[in-house]
Formats: sequence, structure tokens, C-alpha cells
Amino acid sequence: MEKPGLRDRKWEVSYSHEDGELVSLFFVPALERATLYQRTTGYFSGDVLALAARGLDALIRRGGRMQLLVGCTLGPDDIEQIEKGGAHHSKKGGYIHLGVDLLPTLPRGNTDRNRTSPFAFTGNRFEFRAVGSSQSIAGPQVVLNTIVAESLDYMAAELEKAPKQPAKFNEAVQKLLQKVLKEHGRVIFNGDNYSQEWHDEAARRGLPNTRTTPEALDAMACEATFRVFETYNVLSRREAESRFEIYREKYVKDVLIEARLCLTMARTMIFPAGVKYQKLLSQTAADLAALGKSGCTTTLDEVNGLLANLQKAMLELESVIQIPAKLSAARECRYLLDTVIPMMNALRKEADALEHICSDELWPLPTYQEMLFIR
Repeated sequence: MEKPGLRDRKWEVSYSHEDGELVSLFFVPALERATLYQRTTGYFSGDVLALAARGLDALIRRGGRMQLLVGCTLGPDDIEQIEKGGAHHSKKGGYIHLGVDLLPTLPRGNTDRNRTSPFAFTGNRFEFRAVGSSQSIAGPQVVLNTIVAESLDYMAAELEKAPKQPAKFNEAVQKLLQKVLKEHGRVIFNGDNYSQEWHDEAARRGLPNTRTTPEALDAMACEATFRVFETYNVLSRREAESRFEIYREKYVKDVLIEARLCLTMARTMIFPAGVKYQKLLSQTAADLAALGKSGCTTTLDEVNGLLANLQKAMLELESVIQIPAKLSAARECRYLLDTVIPMMNALRKEADALEHICSDELWPLPTYQEMLFIR
């Protein structure tokens, strides 16, 4: 009896999740009737492979062939199984219920789709979060590509030592995956990367946590970095060192420009606006006193204190804005991080406090409320 083929079934022009479970409606029937399944751009997680297993089983039984080029996306359940010695099943992802009857439920995978990661891996790509318009991801891309190449090189070299018999080779693959996860699994974190929880957890796991640009640049300029770039002919040591020097120089210039701008805005815009408001309050209090009325000077007292603090913060920032002579580029970065930026933050704190009580008519800069809701 001739087995049914693809032409023996009536297919829809398109399928969506609104029609039902796509695996049962399309993938399983199609694979059961196919003799060849090729997919070169598919990215499958363990749960997707488990769902499609019914159709793949029928494809194999009828002598069909399958060729897949896939990038595996592992969920927490998959990782736990590999660490224990092998992945035998996959946890179902379920569905996302939006709480609105008019909107359909959406399928949810069990893999990590953590958008709070600095560059989240979302199935088949890395996503860079909120990159500024003046920034480029070319540098991070070079680093990512190089370290991925190093990892693939290491794993290929290890597997080349393994026996060629399928059973023993598969066992070697499993042992290698276990080894890699045990050595490096501590970098996996599925919580909120913006929270203090992750900083605390990273410290508990013994992971490096470079929170500032100078710290990151110091970490980059090490022998391990130079060695991996040279090994894969990406950058020579001299080329890498020159780039790190340029990164430091750019950081110094950017912070100095921001510090000088901060000081200029405070002197020529914010402080004068505060003085005008101070004068207005003082004149109002004097007019009330002339009429024999008692006036409340609480706001005036607060403005007086904030203006004094603002003036002090301006003088302190001005006193440190000049970098001491004969410092190396790395020490210049550290000086700005430890001395200048704290002074900028102190000045910003006083300016923000003054903004909250100063008259809108006198305040020279757009407020967040005006930018978002009014103008």
C-alpha cells in the first residue's frame, strides 16, 4: 500500500496560533508525509524539538532524511538535565495569558528571553539594549565574535580527540557539555539584571562586576585579552593597546566636556533663575510686612539654603575639574571617576532640588513634565 504524500492532504495557505496548535495542525502531518526535511535557518529549543518528535518519528520510519542547521536555545530545564548527564525531556513553556478577552493567548517557550541582560540572547541573535546614538556596537561585536570563535575552537579540538564510533562520540559530546556547564554555568542568571539582587548574586558566585567604564577598560587591558586577539588574528597586541588607549582618551574628553557643561549651565542658567525666584519671594515678604501682615518665609528659607548649597557645589566642581599633570591615561580615568563625577552628581542633586520649588515661569530648562505631557 502506497504511503500518503504531501499532495494527499489539503493544506491551508497560511497557519497561525489562532487556528490551534501549529505542531498538530501543520508540522506533524507534513513531516509524516515528507521524504526530505531541510531547514537551514531554524533555531530550536528543547521544547520545540520535543513537540515535533511525533512527526520526526514518522519521517524516519518511512526512510526520510532530515538536515538541520540549528542554533540550540536552552531553557533552565534543559541546562539542569545536561549538568546531570543528559537531556531526556523538555519542560513545556505553556501560554501567556494577557488578561484581555479580545486578545488571543500567546505561546510561551521555556527558554530564557531575558530582555534585562546587557546584550540578551533571544533565540538566534544578541540584542543590544538602548545603545546611544553616538555609540557603536562594532567593538562589542568584535569581542563577541572572537570569544565565540575561541569557544568553538576549544570544543572542536576536544571532540577531535573522541572516538569516531557514534555511541562513543555522543558520549564524549555529553561529557564535554557537562564539563562546560559545570565550569561556566555560574554566568547564567534568569532574574532581573537591573536589580541589586544580581549584583549580590554575582558577588556570591565570584563573578567580576565592572560597573564603570574605567574598571571595564582596566579589565580589558590584560594578557588574556591580548592573547585571544592575537591567537585568532583579530588584533595584534599593539593594535589592541592602541584601541584601549583611544577608549580611555575618549572617556576623559567626554567626562570633561560634561563636567564643564554642567558647571556652565549651573552658573548661567540655574543659579540666576534661583536668584530671581529668591528676589520675588523676598519682595513679597517685604510687601506683606509693609502692610502689617505676617507672611510665611518657609519657601524663601528653603531657596536660600539651596542656593548656598548650589554655589558651594559649583566652587567644589570648579576646583577639581582640572586634571593633575603627569597622570597616565588610566589614572586620568580613575581621577574623573573618583573625584570629578561625584562632584557633578552633588551639583546635580542641588539643581534638581531647586527645580522642584522654583517657579515654572522662571525656570530656564524644560522639565520632564513639560517634555512628556505639556509641550
